[in-house]
Amino acid sequence: MKYLLLVFLLSVCLFSQCSPPKKSGSKELKVLKISLLPTDNADNMKRRYLPLINYLSKKLNIPHTVTIPGSYEEHLALFKDKKINLALFGGYTFVKASNDFNARPLVIRDIDLEYSSFFLVRRESKARSIRDLKGGKLAFGPKLSTSGHLMPRQFLMKKRIRPEGFFSEIRYSASHDQSLKLLSERKVELVAVDFIRAQQAILGFRKGRGFARVLAQTKHYTDYVWAIQGEYSEEWITRVRDAFMDLSQEDPAEARILKDLNAKYYLPAGESDFSAIREILFFTGKN
Repeated sequence: MKYLLLVFLLSVCLFSQCSPPKKSGSKELKVLKISLLPTDNADNMKRRYLPLINYLSKKLNIPHTVTIPGSYEEHLALFKDKKINLALFGGYTFVKASNDFNARPLVIRDIDLEYSSFFLVRRESKARSIRDLKGGKLAFGPKLSTSGHLMPRQFLMKKRIRPEGFFSEIRYSASHDQSLKLLSERKVELVAVDFIRAQQAILGFRKGRGFARVLAQTKHYTDYVWAIQGEYSEEWITRVRDAFMDLSQEDPAEARILKDLNAKYYLPAGESDFSAIREILFFTGKN
């Protein structure tokens, strides 16, 4: 009983944001040292994000550097060691960076408020539910991926499917596109990817080029977020946030930037946007 009461009190404190708000520092931002979460191959990441980064650098009138690390773990390590000061995180990596390294959330895209994950099988698969694939092979994304691992695993657990006991083999790919490659090459029967990759696969199928179809979808959750080191002054934090939010579809060049990022606009982000992910991490002991 005492244990249950303690858990209840801790969860209330955690999810009501009862801890004191984070204080900003006083440092001035002189160079944008940016790292991108490696959700795709480096060439695709550069094509999509460099126009945004160039825009931010010009808008803030400061130079920039860009890093695309080899893994989610390396991405977090760069932020921890303050080798970067602005980072694109997934929900899972942001919560860890917020808890451990004083990351301050800046902005999210409009689509990030209703993110979801899909389980895909090959087009010719006879499976009609995940339970039809008992003993098969599953590929998650990286272990620290929200949409490729954390939320799909949570979905399976709620269905009383423990992946390690249900499937004969579980793989962890380096990115969503690598998960799809494993499926296309028939190295696994089932993959978990985000809804954008799933949509691309479905649209490809409709155009006669696809190889996959959807077997299941998770509930919606909040995912990607841009975050900054907490050591910078509130003035600079606000300036960077406003630079994102100033992107407008009324300007053709800025509209193109937003389109490449699957966004209509950016919104201010807060710690409470990730309370559902914090809850999962807390009760699974991964926080």
